[in-house]
Amino acid sequence: MEINVRESQGVTVFDLSGRIIGADSNQLKQAIDQSIEESEKPKLLFNLSGVSMLDSTGLGTLVGSHLSASRKGGRIGIINVAEGAQSILIIAKLVSVLERFESEAEAVDALTSS
Repeated sequence: MEINVRESQGVTVFDLSGRIIGADSNQLKQAIDQSIEESEKPKLLFNLSGVSMLDSTGLGTLVGSHLSASRKGGRIGIINVAEGAQSILIIAKLVSVLERFESEAEAVDALTSS
């Protein structure tokens, strides 16, 4: 798994690629936790365009980030959900929990407006 973290107008964007499975999810969790810890009101966006596979551990990492950010008054969003990740999000019924946006611009605008 590869993680590229960048800022866009006050939103921390995680460009993810590869497989978010098992122990690999720990690397992502650490990056997310650091970002949430450093922010007063975290706004995180996960770009899943390069994710070829997402398992329950990876899913738990995303849900955990949602809970952690929410506790601090923040929000998270997802964009570009690749086929390898979409089916598990639908099966787990998390498409209604994780805010999904059509583009990075739309997501950044929505996440910064709150």
